[in-house]
Amino acid sequence: MLRLKGTGDRSVLLVTHDLNEAARLAEHLVILKEGRIIQQGSFQDIRTKPADDYVRRLSANRVAND
Repeated sequence: MLRLKGTGDRSVLLVTHDLNEAARLAEHLVILKEGRIIQQGSFQDIRTKPADDYVRRLSANRVAND
């Protein structure tokens, strides 16, 4: 995936429950809860401006695992 990411002119949709993986591989994240979009943007934006407690807990867990 990292090799494909650097080749340009490609769109890749990655579905994962692993925020560590998503933050490492994706430029744009979409956080879903119960099938609804809760927040979207860069990991940095999501981490610094979480839309709600659910997103805050997800991003706090990612930072704790760095």
